[in-house]
Amino acid sequence: MAIKAEILLIEDDPDIAENIQEYLTNKSKGQWTLHIADNGRDGAELAAEEDYAVILLDVNLPGMDGFAVCRNLRKQGIQTPVIFLTARFAEEDALKGYESGGDDYLVKPFSLAQLFAKMSALLNRLNGGAQEEFTCGDLTVNRSERKIFLAGDVLTLPPKEYDILLYFLEHPNRLISKESLIVGAWGYDSEMTERGLDNHIKNIRKAIQASEMQITTIRKLGYRFGQKGAQ
Repeated sequence: MAIKAEILLIEDDPDIAENIQEYLTNKSKGQWTLHIADNGRDGAELAAEEDYAVILLDVNLPGMDGFAVCRNLRKQGIQTPVIFLTARFAEEDALKGYESGGDDYLVKPFSLAQLFAKMSALLNRLNGGAQEEFTCGDLTVNRSERKIFLAGDVLTLPPKEYDILLYFLEHPNRLISKESLIVGAWGYDSEMTERGLDNHIKNIRKAIQASEMQITTIRKLGYRFGQKGAQ
């Protein structure tokens, strides 16, 4: 069963908004309640005033575009996950979305089933906490044993590379800067350099080359960990 959640949909096309609302409400068996704003400014106000589990954010909005909405929310310290819904598919637009603080995106026209799957996975991660064991794609983590398995076989990883891959597995489909990765894996007092991190990333890529998951370099911004071929 879907996890109970309040979701904000910021979409100016009433037909698209209605279709998304109806599908997600029915598919979640009424566990998800969707609140709709039809322009960027109203959406930004709602996002700042209420506590939502996820924000579905169109890019081409009247009043304030989706990138600006997301940037403003992040400046206010609002870290609600944002999934962009966009007709733009150029690489620079995708990078702009991640740079503005977005967590994922879907290109229109997209499958509502795909949207539901992305949101379900995201909500499950957010509500799962630090499980002793969890799976991301074909990779499984056992925290107590400090082991990561690929399709059932344990990966041979030095401690630092285990820490890096664990952090990626805990934050899939998100843009992660090198600084955030170093701090997230080892804390603010870490002596790890960006050059050292690059070498560890290279080794991890070799270790998981047979996996359906991959580490993608987002030029000048950092990394993104997700499924091969995924948007």
